[in-house]
Amino acid sequence: MRADVTTLGFAADPRTALAAPPAPVDPYEALVTLPAGDRLVLAWLPGVAGGARGLATARALAGRRDLVVEVVPAPAHADEAPLTAAVAVAAVLRSTDDDVPLAALVPLARAAAAALECWRVVGSVAALGRPAPSLWQHALSWVPGTRFTVDLAGGEVRRGVDLRRRTPAPPPGPAWAAHTGAAGRAWGEELLARAGVRAQDVSACGHPAPGARPGAEVSVLAVPLAQLLADPAVTSAAQCRGCDRPAPAGTCPFCGHHRTASTTTSEEHPA
Repeated sequence: MRADVTTLGFAADPRTALAAPPAPVDPYEALVTLPAGDRLVLAWLPGVAGGARGLATARALAGRRDLVVEVVPAPAHADEAPLTAAVAVAAVLRSTDDDVPLAALVPLARAAAAALECWRVVGSVAALGRPAPSLWQHALSWVPGTRFTVDLAGGEVRRGVDLRRRTPAPPPGPAWAAHTGAAGRAWGEELLARAGVRAQDVSACGHPAPGARPGAEVSVLAVPLAQLLADPAVTSAAQCRGCDRPAPAGTCPFCGHHRTASTTTSEEHPA
């Protein structure tokens, strides 16, 4: 497990969840207290005060150009990444060997997030933003016992525990599940059974508010890890002329220097 990957706003391992703060963390305090040395910080926005803008400001104020701060990307049809997706991306990054350059973990994190299939089961659609439920589904939310499956990657809301995978073959990758409440646990177990996967329970990685509505969510890695690691965006690292670190094509996440796959420019952008 890599020691140069740090999570912010969530615990990547349920066994360490008790050390996680119960409220959104202050990004400046979190970044400025990290040990010196190159490190990737994977942030889950619901657990970070100030959101993405607060993170960027905190890195600049802390003067920590040895840190790469990457936000867990939200699924295509969701406003924010689910907790299970954050834990999944962290697990992928930490499973890499030390010979994978730290900067290459940025495109790897994005590729891993894009390869996840994420579902959530809720008893009411009243709090949903994206994907947007129908008026009929809003009305059904008042009926006791009604459940809805929210496909965060596919952008659909369906009545009942109705899981439809984008790929017909069984998922080769692992799965992560979380729940709130006893009803949420039962919904999550049913969701996993329909997906045909077993999952690590990461419920302890987050701190739901007391009295939170029952709910469940599952994230499944739909492609093999080896396929993600073979992506040219991950394997195309070369020495950055701005900071002399190995970095993939594009903007160096450490110093902001930009290079294409074959050339490097002298233009620098603040990272």
